Amino acid sequence: SINVAEDVASPTAVASGGTLDCNTTSLILNGSGSSSGPGFSYQWNTSNGNIVSGANTLNATVDAPGAYTLTVTNAANGCFSTVNVNVTQNIALPTA
Repeated sequence: SINVAEDVASPTAVASGGTLDCNTTSLILNGSGSSSGPGFSYQWNTSNGNIVSGANTLNATVDAPGAYTLTVTNAANGCFSTVNVNVTQNIALPTA
């Protein structure tokens, strides 16, 4: 008989969002707690925000509020994990 080991280990996806305001007009979504190394790929997506740069890296720069999703894929077995983060906006103007 032959023993076949099944590689179904999913990567880890960890990220944090943040808040935009009058002084902070863009921010970095930090995915550095996720699985990393040459065998992993990264993809940031959003349906209602805006990714300025880094959509295929652990840390994407965004400049609009919205829901963002990081997908981390293990190239060796095709398994993936996702994490959702929110970016909010607080631009209430002070009263004069």
